[in-house]
Amino acid sequence: MAGKFELYKSKNGEFRFRLKASNGQVIAVGEGYKSKKSCLNGIESIRNCLAPLSDAPPICYGVDLAKSVDYTVVVGLDDEGRVATCERWHGVDWKTTVQRIEELVGDAFALVDSTGLGDPVVEQLQSKCLQIEGFKFSSNSKQQLAAASGKQQQQAATSSSQQQQATTCSNNQQQAAANRNKQ
Repeated sequence: MAGKFELYKSKNGEFRFRLKASNGQVIAVGEGYKSKKSCLNGIESIRNCLAPLSDAPPICYGVDLAKSVDYTVVVGLDDEGRVATCERWHGVDWKTTVQRIEELVGDAFALVDSTGLGDPVVEQLQSKCLQIEGFKFSSNSKQQLAAASGKQQQQAATSSSQQQQATTCSNNQQQAAANRNKQ
């Protein structure tokens, strides 16, 4: 990946990160975290999302709503939790945003940011798409999501390690049996 994550402590004592492109331009800034570990988990979650897009179809979506300054972002995940699609836009009216989300999500499950002005948009989407659920983001909920993501990554790594150990053990047993049969 071109670019570099920088972790720093803000004036209010929270840990934050920014992602800088290879030319030094800041291209992303993370929310404030109470602990350095949570912030590092947030960085790891972002790194995992920077992998190449999956070729598999998305089965669920996450939607972060915005209108003029920030971007509305729709991310679709495949059945293995890999990013299969990512669309973003800004500067359009809510009607257009709702239409774009409907087109992208269809009948799949979507978790939609209902913070602030998001509630009316979520209600509009729910009237047309059955599997829309609102989610209120806060500093605490973002930290919980980052922690859960970190825990999930750790469990996946542990599971992979255990599978490797089981495969090695099985291969060793097969080799020992083959050696006994030769004798």
